Amino acid sequence: MPADFESLLATRAAAAGRMGRTGMVLAVIAETVFFAGLLFVTVAVRRTSTAWPPPGSPTLDGTLLLATSALLLGSGLTMVLGLRAIRRGSRAGLSIFVLLTALLGALFVAGQWAQFKHIGGWQTGEGQFTVLFNILSGFHALHAGIGLVLLAVLLVRTMLGQFDAERHVFVSTATTWWTFVCLIWLPILATVALG
Repeated sequence: MPADFESLLATRAAAAGRMGRTGMVLAVIAETVFFAGLLFVTVAVRRTSTAWPPPGSPTLDGTLLLATSALLLGSGLTMVLGLRAIRRGSRAGLSIFVLLTALLGALFVAGQWAQFKHIGGWQTGEGQFTVLFNILSGFHALHAGIGLVLLAVLLVRTMLGQFDAERHVFVSTATTWWTFVCLIWLPILATVALG
């Protein structure tokens, strides 16, 4: 290939990477606003309640809640370690940490499903607590699911050798999404689940 053509490809790839990174930042901002709205509604409902959760509400499995939260936060750490590994040029390190992140993330989502079943799903009547918990944790699980798809794509691309110390924009972009998924769980947990 002529040097000019290689230079053009490199320039276009860099521009696409910047656009992808900007797009992900904008997506995270939009989703943060979305969750802020849901959390605002939850806080408003909590302020009108004399007790939280209201009497008669199903109780969350506290051990499961703590375990799944620890799994999710641990997955955030492994994702950051994967990004650091590829920045040092270690594809093997990236593969291991992305696989760990995906495993921990999948266990978190499975734990959320178990929590949903534990409180009776949607079958528990019109309780404000149940509805708010299911809406917030359900939307969060959807975002975690999107993150798991990103992680699967990332793992395949890593195995194909598409990333190295200089080329890892997609890794950085996926890390941004997964970090968002991990961090947004904390206000959800504090607002809905903690009494």
